Amino acid sequence: MTPSEGYGSSGITVAFNAKGLLKESGRSTVRVEMTSGNNARFSRSWTVQSNEFSIAWNNAIQPIMLYTTGEEVNAIVNVVAASTMTNIVEVMVNNNTEHVRSRSVTGTNNVSFALDPSWFNIGENLVTAIMKNSNNEEDNTGYIHYTALWAYGASTPLLAFADSRVEARQYEEAIIRYYAYNPNNEISEVSLKFGDEDPHISNVGREMQTYRYISNEVQTIPVVLSTTYKVEQEERTVSDSLTLDILESPYNLAAVSGDSLRYVLDPNGHNNTDSNRAQFGNITFSNNFDWANGGFK
Repeated sequence: MTPSEGYGSSGITVAFNAKGLLKESGRSTVRVEMTSGNNARFSRSWTVQSNEFSIAWNNAIQPIMLYTTGEEVNAIVNVVAASTMTNIVEVMVNNNTEHVRSRSVTGTNNVSFALDPSWFNIGENLVTAIMKNSNNEEDNTGYIHYTALWAYGASTPLLAFADSRVEARQYEEAIIRYYAYNPNNEISEVSLKFGDEDPHISNVGREMQTYRYISNEVQTIPVVLSTTYKVEQEERTVSDSLTLDILESPYNLAAVSGDSLRYVLDPNGHNNTDSNRAQFGNITFSNNFDWANGGFK
């Protein structure tokens, strides 16, 4: 659809309502073309971004969730949309089109989906959600996702990082999050190894764990989380891995030397009448340090 109208003079402002022409979601491109009386053509393009078409997981849902009871999974999606707009929200497990829950939603709302426990496999499962314009399924929000770590029925330990890749700058904390599940004990002994460093051994519970790591070097570090268990006296290992990228800091931290050094002098036990005041602490004072005009303050 292309609105058009002819004008015979300059200085005219052309206005039209483009609402019906734009996507409800994402970014739309608007292009205006003008043709003069002598057939010279001018054009201009710009983009328009919709702010009222988005979804997000409810705050109760983290990037990875541990499920141990075998009950229905309650997945809550927060919807933002125009008040008069009706959309379709779909939640799917493991990209299986037979394992989908779908609901119609009008305007902004929080929508709950009860996911069948039989859809989940022991271990990591991918849960995705998408919102589609009810009038045009190609107009959608794109997918959001989280990992469901299904522990119900597990007979061996389960481990999973919350992220496959983590970034942090030099000298700053990198936040490493993970779950460890031992079916035979509330506590798991796990090893967290950063590159060639010695492993960090911890005894952790079944709740989300957080480990903070600081590096002074710009580097990429493979991180491995592991635990061992026995099957008929045979020791086995289960593990998960992520990549830690240490980025260059905007700050240059290094030892201070030469003219950049500054000393804080403590005057306790000294005064300006001391005969050896110039030798205090074996420090050579600069020419701008004038004892005659005050000395220590």
